[in-house]
Amino acid sequence: MDADRTGWELGWSMPCPGVVVCRVTGDVDGERRAAVEELFAAAVDYADRLVLVDFSQVGFCDSSGVNTVLALRLEAHARGVVVCVAGITAAVARVFQLTGANTVVLVYDSVSSALADLPELLATPSTAA
Repeated sequence: MDADRTGWELGWSMPCPGVVVCRVTGDVDGERRAAVEELFAAAVDYADRLVLVDFSQVGFCDSSGVNTVLALRLEAHARGVVVCVAGITAAVARVFQLTGANTVVLVYDSVSSALADLPELLATPSTAA
């Protein structure tokens, strides 16, 4: 896990084989984009079924953060891996809506609700790139 003095943290776990949960805490913006991209690249390398991005502790996400999620989706899709986001706040949901990201990335209320839906997620082909 990577952390700094501002409470910004990145980490990931594998709750079951082939599934990676990326946890992001703090703001996701242009300043931190490279670190988030690095986390997502590692996640795609380890996941062969699902990458779940946990944004429940993200207070702010600008369009560069959303673009990072969309780039993750494209890379994962090319490998046959599903991507979804969980726990976004109202402010982050608004950016997803304004950019249209919510139409191509599945969004769940929580990590637990996404994991509960795992059989259905993996049975449904991902949206075309």
